[in-house]
Amino acid sequence: PDPQWASVNNGIFLCLACSGRHRSLGVHLSFVRSLLMDAWKPEQLRAMELGGNLRFRKMLEECNLSGLRLEEKYAAPAVVEYRHRLKDEAAAVG
Repeated sequence: PDPQWASVNNGIFLCLACSGRHRSLGVHLSFVRSLLMDAWKPEQLRAMELGGNLRFRKMLEECNLSGLRLEEKYAAPAVVEYRHRLKDEAAAVG
């Protein structure tokens, strides 16, 4: 896969099709940016470095959220907490 998009607040990389689905969730659940066309803030880059698809997927599995619909999954309290924790970690590095 060659992802061209990212959900910055979740720290994950997305394909084109998934980026569209994530955009429909709203920026409070998934803030989508193009890897090549958008400007990135330093803390957003750090969130991507600290996050990653593997870390996110592991959290979903540990919290038994993998089987939920997209909207339910990204609105789940554990994912909300994950986003807050990732944001705090990215801010602390800078």
